[in-house]
Amino acid sequence: MKVVRGLSFMLFTFCLFLFVSCGLEAFYYLDPPQEDRLVLYTNSDRTLDYFSFRTNEGSEPNISLGEFEFLGTEVYYKIYRSTSAMTSCQSSISSITNGTDASAAAEKLIDSYGYKTLRFVSPKSQVSIVKDAQTPRYVYIRLNHFQGESEDNPYTNVVCTGRTQMKEYDSSWNTEGSGVDVYFPRRNINSSYGFNFNSKDENSPVPKNGDEDVTWSDTATEEGCWYIDMYAVSVGRDTSFTTSYSEVLHLGSITVRESEYDEYN
Repeated sequence: MKVVRGLSFMLFTFCLFLFVSCGLEAFYYLDPPQEDRLVLYTNSDRTLDYFSFRTNEGSEPNISLGEFEFLGTEVYYKIYRSTSAMTSCQSSISSITNGTDASAAAEKLIDSYGYKTLRFVSPKSQVSIVKDAQTPRYVYIRLNHFQGESEDNPYTNVVCTGRTQMKEYDSSWNTEGSGVDVYFPRRNINSSYGFNFNSKDENSPVPKNGDEDVTWSDTATEEGCWYIDMYAVSVGRDTSFTTSYSEVLHLGSITVRESEYDEYN
């Protein structure tokens, strides 16, 4: 019995040596973004159709150290025509989110279901990540413009990041010098494409079969309605360019009706 255990230990040590010496990929554990609110596509109040979460950065393990660089937080989305297809994906991702492999859900989201990174566009830059600022921040994302009751205070399609929690829409966030970084959300397939889905607007076209950020279904849940599902995930990379992901945070989903946004980009 002692001989068998001794051989087992020698085999384990040999395999560990091969793993390290052969330069196989190493994955780093990361903490996921923190939940702020979950929006549901069944929501009927358009003023509440926004996503928000808190980044997890500035403390271990979400820091750059040695050969590992913590990059920040990526936001992934997918456009659906069918709510059943969307909820099926959500269920699949949820079932593996808390597994032993922290990055498994993110890899499934990207590789199997084809979720794409949301683009953040400003007059000065364009990125597909909320870059590491070494301090936790709140991220507010409204994908489409909604006029609301006041013409002077519309609900603008915008991405805002700042240290203060936005508990309700505040138009001051969408201004220079307000203490936040301001971007405009754009589809991954084209940095000019918005999410208002207007057939008359070339900068916000209606999704179509074949678009890489669309899961197409021949039968729509409701004609003229699209459903956008979103997740956030902490991301890092080592010197061999191996990407590590945290567990994913489901931000929720919204309904976009083509006719509602005909007047806006």
